[in-house]
Amino acid sequence: MIEFTLNGTPVSLDVEPDVPLLWAIREYVGLMGTKFGCGIGVCGACTVHFNGMAMRSCILPVGGVNGANVTTIEGLDHPVKQAWLDEQVPQCGYCQPGQLMAASALLTANPAPTDEDIDRGMTNLCRCATYDRVRRGIKRAVELLPPPQEPAPEATEGETEDATQDETEGAAEGATEDATEGATEGATDDGTEGETEDATEGATEGTAEGVTPDEAAGPEAVEGGTE
Repeated sequence: MIEFTLNGTPVSLDVEPDVPLLWAIREYVGLMGTKFGCGIGVCGACTVHFNGMAMRSCILPVGGVNGANVTTIEGLDHPVKQAWLDEQVPQCGYCQPGQLMAASALLTANPAPTDEDIDRGMTNLCRCATYDRVRRGIKRAVELLPPPQEPAPEATEGETEDATQDETEGAAEGATEDATEGATEGATDDGTEGETEDATEGATEGTAEGVTPDEAAGPEAVEGGTE
């Protein structure tokens, strides 16, 4: 059982792994947009996308796409389709599904190809010799492509230094405040403890020197107690 994703849909085919993907797509899945041309991977009429790359399906065994993503002309969603209509690229049209698949893969890899890039990337054959139209279609598709997303601006050296300085100053201020609070609390604790200890020692020494409790309390307390 061969399992892969075809135009975004999981498929399972009970076929021999050496069956060409072209025939698996046409005969077993029933999608007829991918064409048979030469059977030896030269003309490009059978071009599909295999994990995003243009591939000649007449020489690609279906067993080789197990677990992969495959896109055919039926599942292609790309501005190149509209560009082909705008420029009236097809003549007989037989090779055009493969031309579209090759052109879209080229533009995915290189959104602004030169004429030389197009010559190198478009190796599909056309019996009607519509190569000039194909070139115009690709250039029109470039105009229809969505603008590239600009990357997020990187912080400049000055901004980085400012952010680092702010973090450093914030950390230093926090450390200073913590140290100040700790010193204040320590001084208060030490002062309170010292006063308590001095008072306790004074009372103890007075008692030890012969001061009676009544004397320690004062004359008024003694008179009140006598009455």
